[in-house]
Amino acid sequence: MVICAYYVDAKVRNFMLMYVVLSSASILFDLVDLCFMPQDWEDYTPGETFTHGLFMMVLVLKLLVLGTIYLYEKETAATGGAWRSFPADDVEGREDEIAE
Repeated sequence: MVICAYYVDAKVRNFMLMYVVLSSASILFDLVDLCFMPQDWEDYTPGETFTHGLFMMVLVLKLLVLGTIYLYEKETAATGGAWRSFPADDVEGREDEIAE
């Protein structure tokens, strides 16, 4: 989550890519782990029920964060993002004046 927080703060695309790759690998491992869990929740002790509930919540949150990043990147690509080039000598139809 530190990588994702840094991406949100600094808008460094490399950190977004690193977070997506690491989260995707983590989700794959979580799905493998989920396949080997007993499917009958009544076999669990109360502590196991709680930890497996947390496991499921974290898995869902990982998917939601990745979906949010995807939608955010899609939106910024459609609007052109915050980085646009403006002509250096002409701002809104007038030339910049140097204060003397």
